[in-house]
This record gives sequence, C-alpha cells and structure tokens, in this order.
Amino acid sequence: MDDPAVVRRRRVVAAVRRLGRRGSDDHLSDYDRHRLLNRRLEFTARVLPWAFLIAALGLSTIVVLLPTDAGWFGITWSSVMLLSSAGFSVYWLRRARLGVSESQTTELVVLTVEIVVWGALLACLALVLFPMLGPGDELVLTSTLIGGIAVGVFPTMMFRGITVVWIGLVGLGLAGAFWTEPGTSRYLLIGVLVIFLVSLHSGTLLLANLFERLLRAELIAEDERDLVELLLNDLEDGAQD
Repeated sequence: MDDPAVVRRRRVVAAVRRLGRRGSDDHLSDYDRHRLLNRRLEFTARVLPWAFLIAALGLSTIVVLLPTDAGWFGITWSSVMLLSSAGFSVYWLRRARLGVSESQTTELVVLTVEIVVWGALLACLALVLFPMLGPGDELVLTSTLIGGIAVGVFPTMMFRGITVVWIGLVGLGLAGAFWTEPGTSRYLLIGVLVIFLVSLHSGTLLLANLFERLLRAELIAEDERDLVELLLNDLEDGAQD
C-alpha cells in the first residue's frame, strides 16, 4: 500500500493542477499542455509581483489612514500584507528571470497559496472594518476592495479555478460586510456586488480566451519555425554530402 503521506500529497497536487487547468486543454497532448502551462506561468510571473506589490502599498496606506479605532488590527493587517507580498514577489521575480519553469506544480501551489492568503486578508479587512466606519469611509473601503479584486483578477486570469477562488473569497468578505448594513440596503448592496462579480468573471473569461489564442498561435509559429529550420539543415547536410 502507498504511504498515506504520499497519497495526500498526490491529492493536493491533483487538486492544485485542476485549479490551474482550463477545459480547452483536454484535447492537447501532455507535451503541448506542459508548454502552454509554462507560458501561462511566465505571464503570471511577469505581471503578478508588481501588481500585488503596488496594490499592497496602496491598501496598507489606506487602511492606516482610515479614521477608525481598530487598535492593533490596522498595523498588524498592513504588516502581514506587505511582508507576504514582498515574499511572494521575490519568488515570482526569480521565476521571471529563469524563464523556464523548474516545477510547474510548485508554482501552481505558490500561486494558489498567495491567492488564498490575499483573499483571506481582504475578506477580513472588510468584515472587521466595515462595521466601524461611517457612510463616507465605507464607500472608500468598498471602492478600495473592489479595486483589489480587479488587481488580483488580471494576473490570474489564465487560471480559471484560481480566479474563481480569488473572486469568491473577497466577494464573500464584502457580502458579509454589507450584511451588517441596516434595513433593506443590505440586499441592494449584495445584489449589486453579485452582478459586479459575475460581470467581472465573465469579462475575465473572455479576455483569457483571447490571450490564450495568442499563446497557442505563438507555440504553433515556433513549431513551424523549428520544422523549417530542421528541413533547411537537412537540405544543407545533403548538399554537403
């Protein structure tokens, strides 16, 4: 029998790979699927660290400046956000310099963990601060978190499952915060939030499909160029003989 630890690891790897897989990959060979996933990870490694670092700085500044008596929460939240963003960014910047994936599974795990950590942080921010704020500051916090959702969607748009996790985590946090509103306004806010999240996800899928077509066209062009080079080398060798 397989070791239980090995079995658990296989299940985790399978689950993470399922998050990073797209339905359009099913007809591809393992080789083409590997190349395409590497291109997606290259895109993420170039975009995600800078996007999340800038977002972390902006979010932390806004949280610290909000006029609320949150005690230790604001400083602790900002510190965790900045430190985690810096650590993940170092990893992805190193990955971008390498150009070639050392372990796609490891990179998918890191991406999933980063999205879960960021999603949980933004959800906690909404749930803790929203009940403490006045109407004007609630608007500031809501617009900040909506912007945070958009920031996280773009670098992860090539991974449909991870994008759903991201939108779901932050969306649940905002919905929980809106639920603290009095009267029927809570239902209106949650309804608008759901419409926004569905629209955002639909637009992201469309953009991801267009971008993936470009990646596949690049791979096809590379294969054709390699074939032409191979044929020319064969002709050159034949002529020399």
